[in-house]
Amino acid sequence: MCFAVHSDIGVLKACQGLSRWHCISMQNHCIHPAVGYLPEHKRAFDTVFCTYREKLHDTQELYSRVSKRLAEDSFLRVKYAFEQGNLDSYKECLAFAATTYPKITASSSWTRLQYKEFIGPRLWSRLRQGSYC
Repeated sequence: MCFAVHSDIGVLKACQGLSRWHCISMQNHCIHPAVGYLPEHKRAFDTVFCTYREKLHDTQELYSRVSKRLAEDSFLRVKYAFEQGNLDSYKECLAFAATTYPKITASSSWTRLQYKEFIGPRLWSRLRQGSYC
């Protein structure tokens, strides 16, 4: 990111990397499994935006877009944790999403998740399975 502050960067229209989730994934052992690498990314962006604020154009808009994207990534983890019945991870990812980009709490996805939380993961799983029949 620091290079991009000082000069133009290239854009490749190609897949830069792939990852998949599985129980023995290296990232599950190296980083916190709930929010994963997202807090590290947030700290990196915070540092760049703080250190190079004067070199960046439209800092508020850029920071808002980055925050929204990190919150959306965390929200995807929220859904996964809920469906797995892992309520500790669910709460941690939910808190990260809400503190990183508070506007996410006004989304329809957030409201839907609140309904799911009220129903609970076990009952939600049964209802979801029944809808496929």
